[in-house]
Amino acid sequence: QSSARHKAKSSKAPRMNLKTRMQSCPRGHLPNSWNLGDCGNWRIRSETYFRDRRKLPCCSTMFELLHCDWVAVGDEGPVACASKHPDFYPASARKDGEQRFLLVVNFILGDFQAVM
Repeated sequence: QSSARHKAKSSKAPRMNLKTRMQSCPRGHLPNSWNLGDCGNWRIRSETYFRDRRKLPCCSTMFELLHCDWVAVGDEGPVACASKHPDFYPASARKDGEQRFLLVVNFILGDFQAVM
């Protein structure tokens, strides 16, 4: 009876695995994809902005965006430590030999989670 009650409460779908998520929302220029923007299109405040209101084109980025992952939070709840979870990109990349420093940003926004 308790499992039937749990199933009745459960309305969220289980989270897709990393491989399926990467296939359904790949990096690129197609619909439902993500990609890097051109930083040169952004104008940012110069060192003298507060004196002359001058803005300059943005320089190159300090970090490279390797992966962007948006998931619906399932019944198990959000993943607090996405950098170590085997079903998110950082741990998967480490397993595949990635050695660079990774800055992992983990946003939990209501029923959604974004890991970059």
